[in-house]
Amino acid sequence: MSENENPPKLTLVRPPNGKSSVSDYAWPEKRIEEHSLAQGFTDEFGFYFVRLPRKDAMPQSSLITSKKEIISVQYDALKANGIRLKSRYYLSTDKGVVVKAPLDLHNWSTDTEARFNVKEYLQGATINPYHLHKELATLMRRFIWFYKDYSYCIDFLAAFVMYTYVYLLFDACVYIVLGGTKRSGKTRILEVLSELAFNAKMSGSLTGPVVYRMIEELRCVLLSDESDISARKGSEDPIRAVIKDGYKRRGCAIRCEGEDLTPVSYSAYAPKVFANVKGFDDEIIDRSIEITTERMPDISPERMKMDRLLMRKYGKEFQALRNQCYIFGLDYHKEVLNEYLNMEPIDDITDREEEIWSGLLAVCKVIDNYRMKEG
Repeated sequence: MSENENPPKLTLVRPPNGKSSVSDYAWPEKRIEEHSLAQGFTDEFGFYFVRLPRKDAMPQSSLITSKKEIISVQYDALKANGIRLKSRYYLSTDKGVVVKAPLDLHNWSTDTEARFNVKEYLQGATINPYHLHKELATLMRRFIWFYKDYSYCIDFLAAFVMYTYVYLLFDACVYIVLGGTKRSGKTRILEVLSELAFNAKMSGSLTGPVVYRMIEELRCVLLSDESDISARKGSEDPIRAVIKDGYKRRGCAIRCEGEDLTPVSYSAYAPKVFANVKGFDDEIIDRSIEITTERMPDISPERMKMDRLLMRKYGKEFQALRNQCYIFGLDYHKEVLNEYLNMEPIDDITDREEEIWSGLLAVCKVIDNYRMKEG
């Protein structure tokens, strides 16, 4: 939680006779969007949440913007920069209004040992989207295996990782379902994604309140291993509701809270990846991109070449790539949005398939634009 030394106090001004007119109100030219602290994009800039270390003081909750500026997570600073949160993140105290900042949220390095850390970005560090995609795919191929004819799935997953850092630009997001026999690499894919995707959270057992509160606060990519989603039937099941509606920006979970049972809305919108040996029903498949994994032959040259996923050995490589993904989101989100808004309709697919694929294709188009520049 971040506090101002002298935070402003909110006061309600009532007209003398209880009546008011149109001129008494401030009418915005555009619809006022409610943002998340974790990841956000305004008309002017993009931002991500970090905690910046300070000398002889507690870390400062801050937003790093695409303008290479630092915005303190304080009521007046957010308001001055056009960042509005849901009302429950503003807490009234006897000192004024303070902002509730996320607790479990800090994946962009602030230590100067890590490459492409926050300080390097603020001092001018840049990345090339095509090179980042190549590096992600190269790293993934050391741990994830597909038959040669399906090796493009690695390129798809690398693009998906980059996509998760800008998914709040889009009207719908990607779900991925991983199917295949036991020991075919599904869990390994989730483990790699958990180290690279935006605020990724991995869970084998999901409960409704945990899921939608995590998504709301962290804007996390949800990774679920061997959870039998298809067995959870019924529209009243909270996990089914999150999956059914959570691929669209306006998708939400509504719960009654407090002694007066006030309806409260939580966002369910976030990319999700599910792995299950039993398969998935049509309702989930209809909202997802399917990848089928196959077990690598026990005796093969490829098995000898695969690396073990040991973070004590490869952690710095994963961190450097994750740091670059933050820079990609800040420096290239406007190019991604431009490709998304100007994308031609896609023939021979359904409206829902176009919704799901369009954001990811916009990211791929930006990657390809920079590939073309290199000839």
